[in-house]
Amino acid sequence: MPFDAQYEGRLLIEPPLSPAERRALDAFLGSRRIKTVQGPLDCRRSLSRGHADVLDWNSPAEGQPSLYTGLAVSQDGTTLFWDGNEKPGYLTDWVRYVIDHLLKPGAVFQELSRKVEWGDALSQFTFDHHVSGVLYGASYNDERWRVYVVDNEVEQVEMNIPHDDEAEEEDS
Repeated sequence: MPFDAQYEGRLLIEPPLSPAERRALDAFLGSRRIKTVQGPLDCRRSLSRGHADVLDWNSPAEGQPSLYTGLAVSQDGTTLFWDGNEKPGYLTDWVRYVIDHLLKPGAVFQELSRKVEWGDALSQFTFDHHVSGVLYGASYNDERWRVYVVDNEVEQVEMNIPHDDEAEEEDS
């Protein structure tokens, strides 16, 4: 998937996130996902390159697709959508990560929430959500795809749109 993409569409969250879940997810989605001593749920936006807790400023936290999620959550906690920032190169992977780790029943972090002290990060999540919807992706070089989410299952489908010269070749 190209890094120079734009997206339209929304992914519906049922039941909607509680206000506490929405705040926690918003903090997660909006922070630079760097390797820190606190692990993959560290959502501190105040960290800087030389901070003692930063293990690697230029690498994502373990198991996370990239440094930025490219996702945002609506104020009412009912939808996920593209945050509008440029170069969301791993958006499909981030959709899958957020659902699999934080939202769905049996999410990866649900078990961790019982075993590890993560502060308030996991205590806000109920791990009982189902996500469905479509995101439409397009790059500046005319690549097109859809990210389908049906009951927490994520699939990206490429859409072949022939360029004018390709269409002429097929017609001859």
